Amino acid sequence: MNFPVPENSYERFLRAVHKSVYAIDRNADRLLTEKEGGTFSQFLILMAIAQCSGLSQQKIAEFLDLTPAAVSRQIDSLVKAGLIVREQDPQSRRSHVVSLTPTGEKRFRAMKSTLLDSFKESSKVPADELDAASEILEKVVAAMHPHC
Repeated sequence: MNFPVPENSYERFLRAVHKSVYAIDRNADRLLTEKEGGTFSQFLILMAIAQCSGLSQQKIAEFLDLTPAAVSRQIDSLVKAGLIVREQDPQSRRSHVVSLTPTGEKRFRAMKSTLLDSFKESSKVPADELDAASEILEKVVAAMHPHC
């Protein structure tokens, strides 16, 4: 007789994290496209800039684990939309730094609000459970990627 093998806690955790990220990313992209006329990728770039103004395109690519070319294309579209400005890095002529414009700050706040409101409505998870899950994820990230 075959008995089911107990699922490894690490495997279960990794699967749950992957499924969560996938679901959140897909829903966020759909929602932002429909309600804000932007993409989740653009939101992530705006978020990185909002958290640390004056980032280089290279640092944004590293932070988001994207290729510099992919980030450059996104930044080009955000510059054209008037959401960010790109300036030569005063410390390195070969590099550019980006900052949010006032319009970009407003757009970032609107996108963030849209995402948070939707997540609150759809998740149906009590705040204390979200806090506990956040603490666990933060411990995992700190152990695996200490400079984040």
